[in-house]
Amino acid sequence: FIHEELQEGNFLGPAEAVVFVSQLVSGGINAILDSGIVSKIHIVCSMGNHGRSTVKTRVSTGYRSSWEYLAYKNLESSYSKTKEVSWQIPSGYHAYVDVQGHTCRFHHGDSLKYNGGVGGITIPVNKAIAQWNIAKPAEYDFFGHYHQFIDNWRWTCNGSLVGYDPYALSIKAAFQPPTQTLVCIDRDRGKTMALPIFLEG
Repeated sequence: FIHEELQEGNFLGPAEAVVFVSQLVSGGINAILDSGIVSKIHIVCSMGNHGRSTVKTRVSTGYRSSWEYLAYKNLESSYSKTKEVSWQIPSGYHAYVDVQGHTCRFHHGDSLKYNGGVGGITIPVNKAIAQWNIAKPAEYDFFGHYHQFIDNWRWTCNGSLVGYDPYALSIKAAFQPPTQTLVCIDRDRGKTMALPIFLEG
């Protein structure tokens, strides 16, 4: 509901969306737990620009008015007695996670500014990461926001569940079908694989 256009065209209102998404996410978590494939699940969360309830993005206090933050905290509470599931829900922009001895930085990607240059988002992303690494280094960055799967040696941009839509067109994203991304990190070699998972029926 951050823009009038979204209020007209959204599938659900913000509160309804929190309930719906929470049901989907908990269903996925339960399916993984029931499969017995893994013994622990660590869930890293990121807030983005679309989940805010304010007109403009707020930097230091954005979590206080974020529908996503509310959904994450409610889910965390519902799994509070499930020792196999742990949560990382930052109140700031970045989440740092040690994966197999490698420092990974997760964020939504909306603070990466891109105005349609020929090189795509690569140059702005590399510049931002170089600055962030001065304050707190990370080997890899993982983010979304730009509705396209791009894998670079040191960062991966996640695809979009909705694929190419009016928003992707407005930010000049390359056309791609709906995808999510699978990344594998090896203890000795670091990031060894990043694959798009195609979601078209």
